[in-house]
Amino acid sequence: VWSSEVTNFTRYPINLAGDGNTFTNIHVEAGGLANLMIDGHHNKVLGVLSYNSQNDQNIIIAGNYNQLTGSMYPGGFGGSKGTKGVQIGVTAGDTAAGNIIDISTEGQTGGSINVLNSAGSNDYNVRAAQDSVATLISGGRNSFDRHNVWANGVLVSTNKHAVRYSLSSPETAVA
Repeated sequence: VWSSEVTNFTRYPINLAGDGNTFTNIHVEAGGLANLMIDGHHNKVLGVLSYNSQNDQNIIIAGNYNQLTGSMYPGGFGGSKGTKGVQIGVTAGDTAAGNIIDISTEGQTGGSINVLNSAGSNDYNVRAAQDSVATLISGGRNSFDRHNVWANGVLVSTNKHAVRYSLSSPETAVA
């Protein structure tokens, strides 16, 4: 999916507001606010390639119990803006929880993943090629999220003591 406008970019080239869908091998770029908005629940988006967002995020997950795998890199018009790979939630009142995210990112200067509006119980693995490890996770962390983050092949952050949810049923993670 490509938004080919020069000044009036599509807000979200893909706006997934439905529930229980599966999408595979998606290539999306040039979204006005983000390339992909997942506002529904229990969806699977597997193998997405997202880049060249016109705002500061590639993918937003605002729904619950979704699964996302894919790759993100900046490639913005006029150079890199403070692009985030994945943003969990949009505002502080969002209930984005129970999502499973497994991404690879490159050059996401606003953070490979932004968890400021996470409602908790999200499980994310991030593999990043970054110039600075300080920007891997932005927005603070919800203590109920479970995460593993690698920078340039080295595990730099992990949290194995949280509740983990799969798409079908809850389970307790073992430390």
